[in-house]
Amino acid sequence: MEGKNDSINFYQPLDTWRDYGILEYPIEFNEKQSGYKAITRKNTLIAIVSNRYKVLPNEEAVEIADQAAESAGLVPFTVDHFGEAKDWYQPLSDHVILDQGETRVHALYAINKSFTVGGEKMFLGVGVHNSIDGTMGFGCGVFSFRHACANMVFAGMRGYMQSFDERKTLAYIYRRHVGEIFESDKIQAELKISIEAVMNKAQNILEAYRLMERQEVTLEIIKKLWKQPLPAKIYPEWIPSEKGQAQLDAKGKNVWDLYNAFTANIWHNESSSIRTKMHNFTSLHKVLTIEVRQ
Repeated sequence: MEGKNDSINFYQPLDTWRDYGILEYPIEFNEKQSGYKAITRKNTLIAIVSNRYKVLPNEEAVEIADQAAESAGLVPFTVDHFGEAKDWYQPLSDHVILDQGETRVHALYAINKSFTVGGEKMFLGVGVHNSIDGTMGFGCGVFSFRHACANMVFAGMRGYMQSFDERKTLAYIYRRHVGEIFESDKIQAELKISIEAVMNKAQNILEAYRLMERQEVTLEIIKKLWKQPLPAKIYPEWIPSEKGQAQLDAKGKNVWDLYNAFTANIWHNESSSIRTKMHNFTSLHKVLTIEVRQ
């Protein structure tokens, strides 16, 4: 309406999480409740979200995860090998990392024994993820890694373009920050159940890996890889990265060899960001998990 100036006002903040430096300001627009609120941390605006959004401080999420992991018999998984990634993460403790904005947290745990697949030791771990700015829900998923090179294949980090649903053998939970579930005692119970489910699913994951070991690398598999947006630089030297580029020379190689070669090249590609790495992992899994299920 001509001559009318819109106005935005902030109510007295909710200080439920003041001890963590987090305040929530309900927003009024033109003297009416807007249904939205502003979230600040240490006097910095980090998000404007629906009033339905419930904050779970990252510190609380880690405390819950630590308790659940201990109950389930997991041990903290140290992230010393993340030293190469200081431009996108910073350590909070020996098993917890934050993004540079300190709005997302990732806590890592491992089952404290190894499994042998393809003649090498494999380990299974659990990642717990949370955010306080509405960009990611509260999640828990399983990941695998090799002791030899600490090469982790992340699972369930939706914020990095790899959905939990991409890998059917993984147990997981994913909760948006809405509803009564975000009372801490309920989250703790859910997380304990999830971690225990992950451990129970371990044999299924290992069987998928062993099935890869028994499958030959065929031209049909490579043709499916060609259809994915995978850069040529991450292809193993013994696999042609483009149709007609070279003949397939995979004698003596199996799908497990192919999978490990790709994941190693993806992870150690220093020119790619973590988002690009996760996108490449997702593209790879679309082909190889389909092959494993056949």
